[in-house]
Amino acid sequence: MVNNEEVNILKTVADDLKYLVNEWDQEIDDSSLSRCSAVLRRLLVEDGFAKAWNAMGLNKQPKVRTYNYEELMLDGESVDKITLAIAGGAKYRGSIIHGFRVLNYAKENDGANKAEKQLPSTLTMSLSQYINSICIIIDGASITRGELIRYLSDKLDGECAVTDPCAENGNDNKFCKLDQFFNNLSSTDKCGLYYELLCTGQCLAKTRDTAKLIKRAKELQLA
Repeated sequence: MVNNEEVNILKTVADDLKYLVNEWDQEIDDSSLSRCSAVLRRLLVEDGFAKAWNAMGLNKQPKVRTYNYEELMLDGESVDKITLAIAGGAKYRGSIIHGFRVLNYAKENDGANKAEKQLPSTLTMSLSQYINSICIIIDGASITRGELIRYLSDKLDGECAVTDPCAENGNDNKFCKLDQFFNNLSSTDKCGLYYELLCTGQCLAKTRDTAKLIKRAKELQLA
């Protein structure tokens, strides 16, 4: 039996997941994604999905099935050799971009080899592993999905960027690098940072455990 607090968590999470399933389609615009970054923050960064999952009495963590995008972005290169890479994977206006990458040195026939490559292997990971997986690399700095969500939701709220410990040693703050690319990092006609946000939302919407939680909430007449 769930208590009142758990009921509230379940209802909020089920409503948020239903919103992702119904609204985060291939026509969603950047302004809508920006306003709704708080949805992913509640679900992932603030552990709403995991808390609701546990409140349902479901075992372990929710699972996410996706491509191994780190494998595709790195493709045998070290992170410090990468000027820019995005994981990709969202469907937007009829197209899908996977593993876009720019190196900081010329690599012979890299473009031709890239075109011939197959998609990376698929893997199943826990929700926490997915949140901590890399989705963007900028000038050798790796950005996880959780960090990107916090960055965009903080930016919308007018707050300072999340404190980055690498800045303490005089290194460039990776969130400053995100600032620099915010208006310039584009994928098709969409800001690349919002494209990555869309990738995360669509992946979450498609996972089987999302459907499982929504079904349980409906059985309890919470969704």
